[in-house]
Amino acid sequence: MTNNPSDFKLSPETQIIIENLCPGLSMEEAIEFLANMAEFESPPPTIDEFLDKKEYLGHITIYPFWRKQLRIIHPSPYFSPYKSVILSGAIGGGKTTCCLVSMLYELCVFLHRKNPHTHFGFTEGQPLAIALCNASLTLAKDVQLKNFFNMFNNSPFFQAQQQKQAERNIASKGALDLNLPYEIELLAGSVAQQLIGRAIITAMISELNSQKKEGGAQAVNTYIELKNRLFTRFDRGAELPSPGRLYLDSSKKEIGR
Repeated sequence: MTNNPSDFKLSPETQIIIENLCPGLSMEEAIEFLANMAEFESPPPTIDEFLDKKEYLGHITIYPFWRKQLRIIHPSPYFSPYKSVILSGAIGGGKTTCCLVSMLYELCVFLHRKNPHTHFGFTEGQPLAIALCNASLTLAKDVQLKNFFNMFNNSPFFQAQQQKQAERNIASKGALDLNLPYEIELLAGSVAQQLIGRAIITAMISELNSQKKEGGAQAVNTYIELKNRLFTRFDRGAELPSPGRLYLDSSKKEIGR
């Protein structure tokens, strides 16, 4: 598996943007150039390195099918052709784990930047959130949060990042504060109102088919709020890129549905 973006099918719009930004360069050269412009402090791992090396998530097992999807989502540490990722399938098939692994990879890449607040247009020192949403707050905490922390706490890379933060004498402010550089915290929720006013860098809505609050519009309202937070001008200014993607997963509970 190479990490050359030209090995993956990019949309015509994406190719035009890259060609206009980097005229005369091959796709691989263009991506490397854009990576340098993005001011990375050190080269982030590829998605395969992130999954295989003990330094990152080498302690977990990813089914080959989901590894293939993760390679498509993240063809390069410096580039992804997708803003939103939608996964559907049977209960227990690994959708949630795939989304959480992808979000952790985005967090890893984010932490390799020199000054991500400036690059992505956030106010310096502004708390940034990773949002995990489910049909209820209990489900978000019992399923997504537990799985996230299980992978996060067993990763030497993230432990080292926490140590760097501790050496700055910056203590964790709460149970969902990840105690990482750049004021990154977790946000668990079930309704759109819990997302208002938050600067979100990546987000997930799980079990869309089970979300029936707010007069049946729970999933729609949460999706709209997260989409606004990630991809529009809220807190950041127009046309700025988003640090991560919006992940949606839904289970098929009945055959034929």
